[in-house]
Amino acid sequence: MYSPPTQLYFEQALKLMIPHIPKMSLVLDISPKQGIYSREFSRCGFEVIAVQPPTEPLLDNPFVKEVVQKEVEDILFPYSSIGGIWARQSLNGLPKDHCKRRLSLFYDWLEKNGVLYFSLLEGEGFKWITEQSVTGLERKLVVYYSPQELDDILYDIGYEAIEAWRENKQDRNWLHVIARKNE
Repeated sequence: MYSPPTQLYFEQALKLMIPHIPKMSLVLDISPKQGIYSREFSRCGFEVIAVQPPTEPLLDNPFVKEVVQKEVEDILFPYSSIGGIWARQSLNGLPKDHCKRRLSLFYDWLEKNGVLYFSLLEGEGFKWITEQSVTGLERKLVVYYSPQELDDILYDIGYEAIEAWRENKQDRNWLHVIARKNE
């Protein structure tokens, strides 16, 4: 199902995702940084709610209806109220059981036929790395998934992968997925 590695950038992922989002839906932009993707969703006629961790400076983004500054698991959205979720890399660095719980939470938030976009690293196992950040050295968890493992997780939750591809970036293969909520 996953195409060979490509240089398919996030702007192209947007173009693949947007036609699948139910019309007149609410879209969540998880950890929006500069709000680039919020702007695109807004331009296409969707209302956007930006979600960012409380540790980040509050986003000033004129393209969003609201900014929710909480951890994802602390947010209470009504079930089946969201048409699309742009999670991009927000699942990276989570232990596998936590990632599965977050994917299930997203599934609960999505309306019927709502879609989710995310990307995860391809490989096996996990490792801890140390990287320089603005606050000093930081330990990060890097978790890898095989395409089959990811397909099994999505199927078990109830998603249907409608677009999936690999991207080679900085000597790492990323698995990109656009999945639809099936009911």
